Amino acid sequence: MRGMTILASALLLMAGSGGQPAWTVAYDEWFTDAGMRVDLYATATAASLTVGLDEIVMEPVWAGTRVNLIDLSGYGAMRYSVNDAASGMPLFEQGYSTLIGEWRTTPEALTTTRTMGESLRFPFPKKPVRVILLARDKKNVGREVLRLDIDPASTSINRSKAFSDVSVVLLRGKDDPRRQVDLTILPDGYTRDQGEKMRADAKRFADMLLRHEPFSSRGDRISIRLVLAFSNESGPDEPRK
Repeated sequence: MRGMTILASALLLMAGSGGQPAWTVAYDEWFTDAGMRVDLYATATAASLTVGLDEIVMEPVWAGTRVNLIDLSGYGAMRYSVNDAASGMPLFEQGYSTLIGEWRTTPEALTTTRTMGESLRFPFPKKPVRVILLARDKKNVGREVLRLDIDPASTSINRSKAFSDVSVVLLRGKDDPRRQVDLTILPDGYTRDQGEKMRADAKRFADMLLRHEPFSSRGDRISIRLVLAFSNESGPDEPRK
């Protein structure tokens, strides 16, 4: 745990798994109900990785946990932390893995450079924060590949409401993303005159999914939504064509 000044009103030191300390962050003191998405581009070969900023976006809702903001699992080839800019105190940490990370293990990566997009998501902060992104090397040691200072009041943050003209319907569960696991169905190949078939197919899929574990015993904590997105032609596309 890196050195820092601890604010008693914000953090509580608790016993974590394996006797490791765990920080519990007071969500309402540091974050709003909105979400922040940091879109990145990662350029890599088998031997190198460079990550750069695309844009920062304000999302209307943070649907993730408001309790366990510091991920203690240690999973993921990448890990990012969101720290209070003034004190350096960690407010949010998460591990994850990427498609480009998998691609770097292929023979093609020995002779080719590729660029792929990825995104970091966390609650929208009330105060300026510093985001630090680490990538594990071959010795499993985290190496810093990106550092961003973000002021939530900055005019450079994209606050437009994307896809505001697209309707979403709730098929199963409760309309409360703060307390539910949210699954979203994005359809392909249904034209507007196939709207009823699209809804029926999505409902049938949702019912089938919730009949099997690990979903069936947790049905009251799962919400399934359908995006009413229509295609110009009936039937799914073949990407290679």
